[in-house]
Amino acid sequence: MDVAGGVAFVFLVIALVAGAWGWVLVLFKKGPRALLGSEQVVVHPFESVVLYRRGVFDRILSPGIHWISPKNRNLIRIDMRPAVLQIAQGLVTSDQLLANLRCMVRIQVTDPKAVIEGTQNYRDEVCARLQSVVRMMGKQRTFKDLHLNQDEFNSTAQKLATQAIRDIGCECAGFELLEAQSAGTLTELEGKKVGFGPH
Repeated sequence: MDVAGGVAFVFLVIALVAGAWGWVLVLFKKGPRALLGSEQVVVHPFESVVLYRRGVFDRILSPGIHWISPKNRNLIRIDMRPAVLQIAQGLVTSDQLLANLRCMVRIQVTDPKAVIEGTQNYRDEVCARLQSVVRMMGKQRTFKDLHLNQDEFNSTAQKLATQAIRDIGCECAGFELLEAQSAGTLTELEGKKVGFGPH
């Protein structure tokens, strides 16, 4: 074997050793499935991951470690922990009083796929629908009822809120009317701006 051939052989051996060492490193760092082209996806206990392939829903990944092929995939993480929202709503009660209601609502994601596909921003949509629920309920009650029957208001509001947001993958886990303030009568405020801004 001439010198050139010997040098080529040495480089070939080095390349083979380096390649084998690279595979060994991948094997130890990422596991044997990485050698087959899969990637590790870690889903935390407080979240779900929705997997799409080629733009089509594939499945929901539960908490834990998953090995997923990276080809043509899209992973969307959804926080499954309850969220607290503040709802402020102006309305006219059944006894024709203007009132400002402030509520605290706890919502829970129940269907991550529906949350993604049902609306562009599910929190904004939930807030809008909850405001409609509060407005409707306030219009059906007198201002006195809002103060004397808060437990009934909260219970009914929670059920109606769940019905209102179920189709976007959420439910109402708690509802509390924190405050009901009178803004006067319609007659007193005639010609004035109604709402939470300056009058």
